[in-house]
Amino acid sequence: MERDPAFLWYDADAARDVAHMNRLERGAYFDFIQAWLKFRGITVEQARKILGKDFDEVWGALELILVKDQEGKYHVPWVKNSFEKRVKFRELQTEKVSKYWKEKKKTKPLPKKNRGNTTVIPSVNAIEIANGDTDKEDKGGEGGKFPEYHPCIAIYADWYQERTGTKYPFQIQDGRAMKSIIAYLRTVKKGGTVEDSWRAVLQNFSKWDQFLQKQIKLVQIYGNLANIINSIKNGKQSFRSNTRQGFADTVNEITRIVKGHANDGG
Repeated sequence: MERDPAFLWYDADAARDVAHMNRLERGAYFDFIQAWLKFRGITVEQARKILGKDFDEVWGALELILVKDQEGKYHVPWVKNSFEKRVKFRELQTEKVSKYWKEKKKTKPLPKKNRGNTTVIPSVNAIEIANGDTDKEDKGGEGGKFPEYHPCIAIYADWYQERTGTKYPFQIQDGRAMKSIIAYLRTVKKGGTVEDSWRAVLQNFSKWDQFLQKQIKLVQIYGNLANIINSIKNGKQSFRSNTRQGFADTVNEITRIVKGHANDGG
């Protein structure tokens, strides 16, 4: 497998490692890490070559924080773990990108420049970012799993790009907002699909209140979802009057409206 030189640097771990070292030993510590990134494990013979005439003076301090594997190679534990997580993350990303483009081909033809692209990470990874751990699957969706790729994200990404002419810059908070929107629509729908209800909200953009039409980030849509659906159902002016009626009335209204969209199939 191709080597990936990138890994996350943890200052606290490094600081703990060198707390007992003098300046010379600390320099040797960082030289050791640089060499480890090249060889993925350092033997004593290699360490002698890397550290040169300072080996005898610094090796004792280094050996205190190193771990030795069955092959006789030494490692800085947190560096090794960080690098291995990075490699696993890259493999997962490659797999997800490939899956994304396969799903995309089923719905509409891809631009020629993107066909077969397995290197560009699609913006739908907002859900993965929101999960906070690419090694775990979220438990909020159907069957006990929340898919890292969900059609509702693709629906929104396409809608946003058509409206603004640019791709949406997904952030962590957007992934969380999308998860909350999907979870809410799933709890109130009867018949139809979550995708139908979500698509209906976006396709009726012209019915949103003028203020709400300026709030099209996912986190903003989630925060205004009750008022958005209320304005779709009852007209733009109802948004202002409804905010004065209290939050409880708004929640009742969104529940009734979303159910109506689901029953109508979008």
